[in-house]
Order: sequence, then structure tokens, then C-alpha cells
Amino acid sequence: MKKNNMLNSKIAKYSILAGATLSMLAACKKDEPDNNDPNINETDITPDITLAATATGSFTDIDLNSDGIIDLSVGIANYTYTSYGYNTNFNYAAVNGENGAEILTETISVNPGGSAYDIELAKALSEGNTIGVSQVIWYGSGYLGFQGVYSGNNLSYGNFLSADKYVGVKFLVGTNTHYGWVRMSLNADASSLIIKEYAYHVTPNTAIAAGDK
Repeated sequence: MKKNNMLNSKIAKYSILAGATLSMLAACKKDEPDNNDPNINETDITPDITLAATATGSFTDIDLNSDGIIDLSVGIANYTYTSYGYNTNFNYAAVNGENGAEILTETISVNPGGSAYDIELAKALSEGNTIGVSQVIWYGSGYLGFQGVYSGNNLSYGNFLSADKYVGVKFLVGTNTHYGWVRMSLNADASSLIIKEYAYHVTPNTAIAAGDK
């Protein structure tokens, strides 16, 4: 089946995978004594960042290692229109890798309105799940969730709906690959996304477990 980023032709101008974003550089790092592993750099976002689904979208950037280079863009939006008497009104959220970063995902086939698409969902990791070179699939972006109606059909996909989970990420520091995670939650109707904390292993090419600090 030909891979297609679902609904791209319909929602391109609302895409949360590109465009202007808000800065997250003011996130507060935990003091070093709070970290259990000196090789893991963890940032506890205080207060948590809450994004609400709107027609223009709500966005934020994440610089995992505070080097001034954005590694991830996270966003949430609402899309609404009516065509040929069919109503479309859904919320959706996604995380996008920037500057070479990628997201740990899984591919699913969806069939809204009678047309089949393959899409990449960000894997919803639980605490202790491994993030490293042995994991597949790594992709440039991953949807966190969709919820609503598309052309009169119910639309509900995503591993983060009603969940507080971890996104696995890999990103570049120079030419070196580092692995990390971001903890976030998405409510049941995908109208609100909360970003809570993130971490990465300071040693290149070294796996990290979700939630490790």
C-alpha cells in the first residue's frame, strides 16, 4: 500500500509539523543531585506546558540539550470544514523531528471515508521501555492522536489519547546520535496536550529507558 501522510492535502495549511512555534528555552532543569544517573540529562518543565487545539494550532519547540538547536516541534490543532454535505471536525496532535531528529513510531493503516492511508503514530512508551538503536521504526514525525469526525465518519487514532506516556526520540549533537524521551499526555478528545519533562543520554549511541533520570 502506498504510504500517505493522512489528510495532508486537506489540512496542509494547518499542519502542526511545520511553521512558527513557541520557544521552550525557559524550561527549568532539575538540580544535578535530583538526577539518579549523571550520564542522563533531564529537564522537568515547570510549570508544565499546556497546548490547546485551535484552528490556527498551538505549538512549542524543544531543544533537548540546550545547545540552541531545536530538536522537536510539538503541536495540536483543530480542523473543521463541510464538503458535499459531510461534516469534518477533528482535533489532532503530533511531534516532528527537527534538524535530523527522529521519532520512534509505528505504522498503521486507516480508512476514513473509504480511502486507505498508512500513517505514522508516535509509539506510546511506558516507563522502563528501551529507546535505542535496536528499536524500529524511526521516522521524521509521528501523530500523537486524532479524535473527531472526518467526512461524516468517526475518527479516533493514536496511542496518546487519554494517556500519560513517553515519546522516544533520537537527535544529533554534531555528528553524534543521542537517544532520549519526552513525557506528555493527551486528553480523550485530543483538545489538550500537556508536555511535562524530557531527558537524553549524554553518551552518544547509548540506549536510554523511558523515564530514566
